[in-house]
Amino acid sequence: MNLFINLPQIYTMKNAILLISISSLFISSCGGSGDSVASYANDVDVSVAWNEDSNPSIKMVDDARSGVYVCKLDSASPYSTTFDLKFSEVSNKDFNSIKFSAWIKAGSDQAKPNLVVDIRDEAGNSVEWLSKKIEGVDFKINNEWNQYEFDVKLTEKNRKYKTNSFRIYVINSNKTPVLVDDLRVDFN
Repeated sequence: MNLFINLPQIYTMKNAILLISISSLFISSCGGSGDSVASYANDVDVSVAWNEDSNPSIKMVDDARSGVYVCKLDSASPYSTTFDLKFSEVSNKDFNSIKFSAWIKAGSDQAKPNLVVDIRDEAGNSVEWLSKKIEGVDFKINNEWNQYEFDVKLTEKNRKYKTNSFRIYVINSNKTPVLVDDLRVDFN
C-alpha cells in the first residue's frame, strides 16, 4: 500500500474540491426556491465572517438555529443584519414581489419583532416603510425557533423604480430580546 500521493493526484483532488465548492455557492445563490428570480440568504455566521464591522446585535450563542451566531435584538441593539441592494442590482430578470423570511425565537410575549421592507429612492430617502408585526396568534412564545414570512407586492405604488433600493431587516425595539437567524429574501 502506497501512503504517498503524487503531485498530479493532489492537483486533481484540489480541483475537485474547488469545483464542488464553487458549484455549491452557485446553486445556493441561484435560488432553489421554486420560481424565484433571485434569492439571498444570510445565516448570520456569514455576516461575522465576511464583514469587518459586524452588526452589534450579532452574538455567539449555544442555541442558534444554524451555526453559532444570531442577532439578539432588544432596545440596545434593535436591528438585525440588513439586506441592502439597489433594485437594478437584484437581477436582470423581471420580478414583482419580495418574500422575506426569518427564523425568530422568543421567550416572552413582551417582545415586539417586526419584519421590515424599506424601499428607498436614489437619494436614500424612504419612499415606503412596510412592516409586518409578529404578534397575536402568529407569535409563538415557546422559546423555540419559528419561521415568519412577509410578502410584499412591488406592483403597487412607486415600488418598482429602477433607482430604488431595498433595505430589509428585522427590528425589535422592546427591552425583551428576541433571537433572529437564517434570514432569506426571495424576489419573484
